[in-house]
Amino acid sequence: MSVEYTDDPHPRNVYWDMWGLPMFTIKDGAAVLFEVKACRKAHPNHYIKVNAFDNTRGVESMCLSFIVNRPKNEPGSDSSGRKRRAAGCATRHAPIRLPSPLGPATSRRARQ
Repeated sequence: MSVEYTDDPHPRNVYWDMWGLPMFTIKDGAAVLFEVKACRKAHPNHYIKVNAFDNTRGVESMCLSFIVNRPKNEPGSDSSGRKRRAAGCATRHAPIRLPSPLGPATSRRARQ
């Protein structure tokens, strides 16, 4: 398991900052939750994700990754007001919010 954070969740941003060291031999979920809480406390306005590794073949490869924290205000997420309904799904009633293509760039992308 490992915990990573970033202020730029763009799909091309594959290099997130690592919080602490990877926990390869962890058997207790409380240790991971402790690290997630510490990362949230230090970086409340960042995206935080947890990565799970699989070493059954002798190689530490990532098999699962999910986001556990998002900032309260996401740049460009609601500025255009565009909404789309899921196509072909009769049971889903909540609209899918599309990010605005003209929304403000995050600090990392603005530096490039």
